[in-house]
Formats: sequence, C-alpha cells, structure tokens
Amino acid sequence: MAIKKDSIKIVVDKLNSYAALQKNIEYLDKKIKIIDHELTKVKISRFEERRGGGNEYRIEKLLDKKSQLTNKLNDLKLEKKFIVEAVNSLDGIEREIIVDFYFKNLNISQIAKKFLYSETHVRRLKSNAITALEKFLN
Repeated sequence: MAIKKDSIKIVVDKLNSYAALQKNIEYLDKKIKIIDHELTKVKISRFEERRGGGNEYRIEKLLDKKSQLTNKLNDLKLEKKFIVEAVNSLDGIEREIIVDFYFKNLNISQIAKKFLYSETHVRRLKSNAITALEKFLN
C-alpha cells in the first residue's frame, strides 16, 4: 500500500507543478529574448567599431548562457508536454475535473457546482483520474 501512496503522490506533485512549469517556461523565454537582444547589440557595436577582440569574449559568454537556458527551456517544455498528454488521455469528465482542479485552481465545491455533481462524486472522479494517470506520470 505504501508503494501505491508514493506513486499517487508523484502524480499529484507533477500535476501541482504544472503552474510553476508554465511560469518557468515564460521566464526562460524572456531571458533568452534578452540575450538575443544583447547579442544583436554586441554584434552591431562590433561591426561599427571594426576593432574586434573585445566583444568576442562577451559574445561567447552570451551564447553559452543562451545555450544553457535553451536546454533548460526544452526540458521544461518536454515535461509540460508530457503532463498535458497524460491529462488528455483521460476521458472527458475526468480530464475536465483534473484541468479545473490542478490547472485552473478551482476547488471541489466549484467543480461540483459546475457539473451539477455532489462533491463526493467529484472527489471519486478525481481519484479515479489520478489513478489512471499513474501509468503515464510515474
């Protein structure tokens, strides 16, 4: 039984991490755009100065940083895609309950009112959905 609880906790943790994943993806996107802008400025100033040498190190550092951020961004996007695909594998009502609860931050009472179900039934459907997600998210 402890193994089952551990695997359910992993699923719930991954669903709970979705919002943070999205924020981190947006943050890294912005950081990469800033680096691209900096690279453009450095390249333009290098072209205008025609001296060379001084900006090479800065360009190399910016490219390294961009590469690191891009790798992290791709990892986060892959993780997000994995969660979305797992949730999309659920049947309609279970998928909607998971999306409402974990992605839209609605509580059980709000979801029950939305679907005209009892809170107990919504909890049962949510539990069934999490169990179904175990095979994808563990």
